[in-house]
Amino acid sequence: MTRIDAVTLRQLRTLRAVVETGSLTAAAGDLGLSPPAVHGQLRALEDMMAAPLVIRGEHGAFLPTDEGRAVLEAEAQIAVALDACARRVAALQSGHVGAVSLGVVSTGKYFAPRLVAEVRRALPEVEVTLRIGNRDAVIAWLTSRALDLAIMGRPPRAPAVTAEPIG
Repeated sequence: MTRIDAVTLRQLRTLRAVVETGSLTAAAGDLGLSPPAVHGQLRALEDMMAAPLVIRGEHGAFLPTDEGRAVLEAEAQIAVALDACARRVAALQSGHVGAVSLGVVSTGKYFAPRLVAEVRRALPEVEVTLRIGNRDAVIAWLTSRALDLAIMGRPPRAPAVTAEPIG
């Protein structure tokens, strides 16, 4: 019986290393584990999959079975997904991807679209939403946290904001 929910990344990486190196000892060296630990990881993965994942070839090297190849394909997809996730997290932390909601008082409607276009050119992975309204509407959006940034003539008394002159 397959217990896919118990499979670990370490087990998947162990299978990949055993197949790529052809031996438990070489895989252990690559992974920084002992050969018995590699064997244990591989055995546990085979038990969870309820199938043999490697067989010994003619020259003693470990080769993947059809089931092993299926697991290796999944491992490759997981590795790609995790790499993309790491890049996305780094981009979010650096501010180069995400979403920003910008509120502008009515008098700013003449220059705000150009500002949004410049931000989109400079940071194409950042989605900018532009909301235009009168001063009371922009303050209400700030109060309800519907905006990340606001452009207005003078900062409101409430809610508390950090104000920076821009022009």
